[in-house]
Amino acid sequence: VALGWLVLETCKHLGTSPLFDARSHTRDLLLQTQLEQGKRAMEQLQAFQKQMPEFKQTMEDRLKQTKAYEFQFVVITRSTHPRNQYNYLVRSVLKLAVAVEQDPHVAMVVMNVGAEDTQSRRISELVPVKQVQEGRVENETMSHRKYLGKQLQDYATALGLCAESFAQYCCIPEDDVIVSSHLLFTLRILLARIRSKHGDMDRWGMLKMYYKEAWMG
Repeated sequence: VALGWLVLETCKHLGTSPLFDARSHTRDLLLQTQLEQGKRAMEQLQAFQKQMPEFKQTMEDRLKQTKAYEFQFVVITRSTHPRNQYNYLVRSVLKLAVAVEQDPHVAMVVMNVGAEDTQSRRISELVPVKQVQEGRVENETMSHRKYLGKQLQDYATALGLCAESFAQYCCIPEDDVIVSSHLLFTLRILLARIRSKHGDMDRWGMLKMYYKEAWMG
């Protein structure tokens, strides 16, 4: 720990990395980086659509099928959120699309809470989007307790979409999730371990599979 602190302080004083500047400069740099990544994501979206024009229809067909399949991903997004300028939704959906495109046992849909915005409209050209009109007022204008209550409503709605499907497992990520290219492999390994340890899979219903990214404030 002491060595790590010494390295960070040395870099800060030498000015060898802008990430160790004053806190305000660090935040500005992070936001600028997010904006640039958002712009690149829109370009990647266009390229993916050209390469895989049938992807949306494939997902719609999988969602409509009446035989069991393994995973369904319901990506929650909120059109009123100010961070939408960073195109988190596009970035996450593209990573998921690459992961599920070659796997016939996986389907995905985006659930947009609130009115349709530019980002959700663009992403609807790539994957199915379910519009949920009971939009949420963001946490700047409500108490933390009420905000959490609205979140629970959103997740309950997403679970309703899962219940309508024939998927064996359902994953409900937020639109800013960081998706690993080995996501499906990791999920299957995790589920196999749970089955080997606990046997009866009917004894549990949900697993928390993330840690909140709190370092960005």
